Amino acid sequence: MHILFNGCSYTYGDELEHLERDRFSTLISNHYKSSHSNISMHGVSNDAITRTTMEWFATGNTCDLAIIQWTVISRIEGCDPEGNYTCVTTQTPYKWQEFYRKYYHNQLGVDTLFKNYYLLENFFIQNNIPYFFLIHDCWDNTIKNTKSVWKDFIVKKDFHILRGNLCDKETILDVDIHIRPNKGHPNPLGHRTIADYVIDTIGTL
Repeated sequence: MHILFNGCSYTYGDELEHLERDRFSTLISNHYKSSHSNISMHGVSNDAITRTTMEWFATGNTCDLAIIQWTVISRIEGCDPEGNYTCVTTQTPYKWQEFYRKYYHNQLGVDTLFKNYYLLENFFIQNNIPYFFLIHDCWDNTIKNTKSVWKDFIVKKDFHILRGNLCDKETILDVDIHIRPNKGHPNPLGHRTIADYVIDTIGTL
């Protein structure tokens, strides 16, 4: 059995002292006694998560389960003048402030999330690959409440949200317990909590 993991820095395991040992991809794989590939990267967009997932399969790889962690909706993938992929993000405001001031709206972020969700979901269904989606975004109410045509067509509508705003208690992680205060990534207990949640939800494979 082989499990594919993809996502942003949450799945990569940023800020973990023992990254390979403690991140949730390893914990889940250990539970199922399976091998796994973790192709996640820091600071990527939902566009990039979908693209790199498809590239992984396009090179001949396959898996028995795919666990995809979607990232913050404000990140969008673009290309530089040389055609290299780049992430348009609020985390570098000096570079992208005009884009966010003139062109970005949460509607675009939500549409982009669920367009990618729809694309990968249908790929997995067509190829008979079991899949599990996690969503990491502090704007969880925006994700849940903003209408999107892409959301209307997705199959799995029970959203598994890692962290949300301070008023939302329906998320997997507790900001005060599971999140490091420095850059906001899960601590070892947070990764253990994510792994246990996924295992409990998926059940026996």
